[in-house]
Amino acid sequence: MKKLILFAIFAVLIAPNAHAASPSVTDAGQNSSYTCYEVSGTAVGQNDTSLTPDIDASTCAGTEKVLYNSRGPGGITTSNIQHKKSCTSCKSGYNLTVHTGISTRARDCEVTWYTCNPTMKPMCEGLPCELMPLWTDDPDNEYRQLRCLAAEDKCEYKCKTNSYNAGGILFGQAPNCKKCPDHGECYGTTTPPCCSKGYYLIDNNWVDPSGGVTFARPKDYDCLRCPGIFSLGVFIQGTTRETCPIEPPAPSYITMCYLPSGNTIRATEGTYTLSGDCYYSTDD
Repeated sequence: MKKLILFAIFAVLIAPNAHAASPSVTDAGQNSSYTCYEVSGTAVGQNDTSLTPDIDASTCAGTEKVLYNSRGPGGITTSNIQHKKSCTSCKSGYNLTVHTGISTRARDCEVTWYTCNPTMKPMCEGLPCELMPLWTDDPDNEYRQLRCLAAEDKCEYKCKTNSYNAGGILFGQAPNCKKCPDHGECYGTTTPPCCSKGYYLIDNNWVDPSGGVTFARPKDYDCLRCPGIFSLGVFIQGTTRETCPIEPPAPSYITMCYLPSGNTIRATEGTYTLSGDCYYSTDD
């Protein structure tokens, strides 16, 4: 007995479009000389071809008719009883679509009926979702990948490893992915690139916000070698610590560069030895 009950429940769960939709007819109230009414009984009547589209019965899992007529001046019934065939449920791959129209065969009758239309498949970049369930190279951007989220009917994008999202796109959800700069590492996220030791990050497109709207400007990152100085015939190379920025530079992170302690520097004030790391403070 338990097996029979479980089978019945399973059958209900897998039945496609199991819910029923019933056609209906109402008085449209457009012409005071005519009154629309629904006909009871088993009269077949004539199909109301003035109401389009018609159903394709081969796509329906069930059908029924609504019968109606209209009464004109003097209580005289106009023509024959009309009917409109309607799908009550659909076969697999089709969904019920509702239609409403005013009949020209039975005056003042507003009729509602259902057809079965092919199920709309989620699309991603013009292709059905089932063709790209996994991460796929985006033909529009060599540093970007996409896949289709069928449940949400949309594309999902990500920048490839060793690329970054340059932003600057006001509309749409696709990131503006660019190749990671030389001497840097990127992780396809919204965080800035991480430059190698001895290099600092700069945004070539940075503009002072006080000069106007800049939120739509794409980022253009480079990793530049830290500057150094010649002293006593020796070039002292600037370097950085093993750290990565978490915010975009404005316009650069040259302040991460420093001259290591212990180096001897000759300046106009004299010759001295750095007792600590000497950091750069500006881009000059």
